[in-house]
Amino acid sequence: MGRDPAGSRGVKKTILVLCVGNSCRSQIAAGWLRHLGGDRVEIVGGGAKPAKGVAARAITVMDEVGIDIRDNTPTLYTERLGLPLDHAIAVCSVEECSYPALPESIPFHRLPVTDPGHHEGTEEEILQAHREVRDELKLKMETFLKEIFA
Repeated sequence: MGRDPAGSRGVKKTILVLCVGNSCRSQIAAGWLRHLGGDRVEIVGGGAKPAKGVAARAITVMDEVGIDIRDNTPTLYTERLGLPLDHAIAVCSVEECSYPALPESIPFHRLPVTDPGHHEGTEEEILQAHREVRDELKLKMETFLKEIFA
């Protein structure tokens, strides 16, 4: 999965997590990265068209696993580009969004998951779709962290 610009094992890495609205998938992924990565990571998020707040259902399904993301703030991704970034992860598909302003020097990882915000059905069915995305993102973030800290 790309190079390790921060150097060796044990060095804190700053990771930018991207998604179109930066309100659901990227917030869930960021929550997992903070939880799983602990003090080895600094996590920032961004979106191409950031929403006004974190999606309520994303907060709910992360609360279910003991991770609080309610104080996160959707941010325009270009506002994060002045930071010393080690990696960027997009959890949306190429069709949904691209990030043309990202410097080529930052290893870019596309780890897409379905947008649960587009799921229709009862409230329980919609929450279940969010849980499935949450669980899929946990696996992807675990694998990502193992690879960058190998």
